[in-house]
Amino acid sequence: METETNNAYTAADTFTKLACGKLSSGSDEDWYKWSVSGAGISYNLKLTTTTDAVLQMWKLVNGNYSEVTNTSPTEF
Repeated sequence: METETNNAYTAADTFTKLACGKLSSGSDEDWYKWSVSGAGISYNLKLTTTTDAVLQMWKLVNGNYSEVTNTSPTEF
């Protein structure tokens, strides 16, 4: 379950198998973090919403963040 303190990447909630959150306004951001044990791990993320929202993913490698490119605003 989401905690509303996750409005910045530095305060991201830990994502496990399923997350449920609620945006409090059109400018609200909710951040989640998760990790994999190595390269080649499959994952599927999907955002389900009744309003306008965008799913973005950032990868942390050696202390640097880079945005992961996706082809859909709601799925990776």
